Amino acid sequence: MKEMYHYTTERKWKQIQADKQLNPNSAPFELFPTDGFEDTVPFHGYTVGVNDQEASDWKACGEFEKLIEYTSEEVILKLHSDHEFIFVRNIYPASPQGLIENYGIDLRKKLHEEGLQGHENDQLDEAFFAYYLSTTLLSDYKNNFKAIEIWTPQTFTLDQIERVK
Repeated sequence: MKEMYHYTTERKWKQIQADKQLNPNSAPFELFPTDGFEDTVPFHGYTVGVNDQEASDWKACGEFEKLIEYTSEEVILKLHSDHEFIFVRNIYPASPQGLIENYGIDLRKKLHEEGLQGHENDQLDEAFFAYYLSTTLLSDYKNNFKAIEIWTPQTFTLDQIERVK
């Protein structure tokens, strides 16, 4: 996988152009500790992307809307990676479709609309833990994820970035 697609805003795109590079700044763990993942996730900042311009696997599982909440589809960048270290994750277990498949309800939606009760908190934690446990070096990846999320610590220079939207 030498290419990935990164969604961003027009404002951030202008900043990337001014800086002449896209700096990695996403934290790999926000909800759970990194214990046991130090070899797989040794860096602190990453650029995150999807594997196709349309984010088709994310749309299929209902996760695309969450992506757009955190970023934007104003600008889509095709990033050409030459970094030897890339890891991937399966976002499907924590996606709306994955939650419905495994627990009968979109727990994230319920959390925001009315709150969770009893074991539902544990179920949502379990789904996110499955997402974190799916962390796999790209070199070990077997094309077995329903919805892939790509992470790289690479700083992308403008010659490695192609604006496709």
